[in-house]
Amino acid sequence: MIPLVSACGAKPGGQSEASGSFSGGNVQGLQPGAPRVLSQPVVVILDDQGVYAMSTICTHAQCDMKSDGSISANSLVCSCHGSEFDVDGNVLRGPAGAPLPHYAVTIDSAGAITVNADKRVSADTRAAVPS
Repeated sequence: MIPLVSACGAKPGGQSEASGSFSGGNVQGLQPGAPRVLSQPVVVILDDQGVYAMSTICTHAQCDMKSDGSISANSLVCSCHGSEFDVDGNVLRGPAGAPLPHYAVTIDSAGAITVNADKRVSADTRAAVPS
């Protein structure tokens, strides 16, 4: 018998989501709308409402779009199977069916960003930038 293999199954060595708390750099270095790719599978983005963080792990087959795709000010694209997400993590093109998860962000008075990947938040949650 020949074993059947799904052509669209999880990539061997599929990536794990980020975990724990870690630095997202300083808010002063963020350009509005330009994703900052972190060493963890996370991007940090500044928009008109504040700073947010979301996963770079595609919700379809757990490919990390940092290495298996592209991340720009317009979208995150997974080259494993062609899924595309907008910069808020919403699915623009499948096969992914779920949006990218967002993580809690705090910013201290000096502008240091901390991402807590153990705490998921809604996609509209932003951390206020200190004045």
